[in-house]
Amino acid sequence: YRRVTSVQIFEALKDMESSQRPYALVTVMLAISLMLYAASRLAVGGGSHAMLGKATVSRQPRSLGAWATVACWLLLGGVALVAALPHMATVCVSLAPPGQWYGTVLPGTLTLEGWRGALGHPLAVSSVRNSLLLSTCATLVATVVGVAAARLVVRGQVRGRGEIGRAHV
Repeated sequence: YRRVTSVQIFEALKDMESSQRPYALVTVMLAISLMLYAASRLAVGGGSHAMLGKATVSRQPRSLGAWATVACWLLLGGVALVAALPHMATVCVSLAPPGQWYGTVLPGTLTLEGWRGALGHPLAVSSVRNSLLLSTCATLVATVVGVAAARLVVRGQVRGRGEIGRAHV
């Protein structure tokens, strides 16, 4: 269990002042997650029509006034910024020299040494590979089981299948 990325990051955080490696690993995993999310959105389509059910009623969008639109964008932008702050801080820490970012808003100097250490370390590379392999296997198993269960409920003669459809409403 020690050869997966999450355990490597947790173990490396014990000496956080002396190493950028855990932050670089988190940033690498964040980048991989974003790329996989973007690829899945492109593959599936992700249009608004994808979430429409059979018996949906189409509603016409209502246009907001100029001030309401600005307020919505500011609220959305504020929430997105607050949600992204931990990720931005992790990227900054992965680029700052070990123990050098203290008492300032941004690090004084930036270096890719932590990234070189994280991507060049054999244990880190194997843990990223193991994490991707295990998460892919888990996703495939969950997809197969989910599709089989959905098919049984929708098309099969499963007792109580009508109750399952009403339970989420």
